[in-house]
Amino acid sequence: MKTTVKLAVLAILSLLAVVRIGEAAATNYVDIGRTGAGGANDGSSWANAYTNLQDALAVTKVGTNLWVAQGAYYPTTGTDTSVTFKALSGVQLYGGFTNGMTSLDQRNWMEYPTILSGDIDRDGLLDADNSRHVFTANTNGVLDGVHLMHGYGVYSTIVTSDKVGSALSCDNGPGFELRNCIVAQNNSGGAAGNYGSVVFVGKNFVFSNCIFMANTTVVGGNNFNGTTILNANGSLTGTLKNCLFIRNGCAITIYKGANTTLKVSNCTFTTNVPAGRQIYSWGSPTLTVENSVFWGNGITNVTANSAANYCTVKYSEVQGSGGSAGWLLGTASVAPYVVDAGNNIDKDPLFVGGPTGSWTLAPAYASGRTTLTDANASFGTLRGKFLNAKTGVSSTNCFYILSNSTTQIVVNGNASAVAASGNAY
Repeated sequence: MKTTVKLAVLAILSLLAVVRIGEAAATNYVDIGRTGAGGANDGSSWANAYTNLQDALAVTKVGTNLWVAQGAYYPTTGTDTSVTFKALSGVQLYGGFTNGMTSLDQRNWMEYPTILSGDIDRDGLLDADNSRHVFTANTNGVLDGVHLMHGYGVYSTIVTSDKVGSALSCDNGPGFELRNCIVAQNNSGGAAGNYGSVVFVGKNFVFSNCIFMANTTVVGGNNFNGTTILNANGSLTGTLKNCLFIRNGCAITIYKGANTTLKVSNCTFTTNVPAGRQIYSWGSPTLTVENSVFWGNGITNVTANSAANYCTVKYSEVQGSGGSAGWLLGTASVAPYVVDAGNNIDKDPLFVGGPTGSWTLAPAYASGRTTLTDANASFGTLRGKFLNAKTGVSSTNCFYILSNSTTQIVVNGNASAVAASGNAY
């Protein structure tokens, strides 16, 4: 049976902005592409780059940056799913380089993806043979310009650390920054009455210019189950800005958040599956949403389950809300205790579709990327757009387009199941 997919264009984010940070600090270099090519393998230059990211993380300390070249990096060459990438305190890791680049301005984290993948058996499947956590950051630090993919949290009937943070776990430390990153095709655990998440944060954080897409979550008995970003410690200051959440479960959950302050600005939440609310707060955190879009999702967009006036929304586009002119509290779109702070609207954002046709060759999957071919196509620039399942909302069938020619596109992840030869797009 043919599978029909579509190319979707979301003109939402300007995600190629690169901040000139950290160039004056000492730098260690990592390039898996130099495996077997010689050099000192001590990270002192691109010619002497580490070829194993774990070796570099073990010795890179505060005040030293890591520049990591394009390629797929795995926490282990073995089968131990408990192994994770873990940085020492204060390390800033930057991806998106090719060997020889000399400044952050030269890198392109979309076109030259640095993929940190939990698919340690390299079979392209999201299953229990994958790492429980791709990256663990129990200190302060920065991840900038990487793709966090294929982490697999354990399903459990009790609360365990392996259920949360399958892509990224930030449980301790004064703060963590995630910038210019894609968090895609991870799975969280969870169980009835307990929580599971793809990203777990326990302390202050700033996430900016990031895409969270096609992450699956196990749904249990509570509203906060099956979430993409979870805070369950209840004491932090968090910032989400210029981020996109597409085809995930519940996007953000704050649990026991009486001492939590979260600001969401310039973010878009669209076609997320009906596994949970897009923003769910429990325990009276201070939550502000502004200049954001909630459209085409499967269930309530913003929820605060107690303490009126702790959640405010302004200058945003919220489907089913009635806008500021007719704010509909207690509906399927906006739950009680969510306050209209003015200038909200309820109008279709008119996301734009892309080209159509049929694939003419079998997909080619390698190193975390799939190349798709339509010999009859004449594609324009598609980088930064999305390949989505056309019918229904399927969190496993959404892929970010990394690059393309006139007849081929390259997407992150394994798209073989939806892009076989003859399948329409």
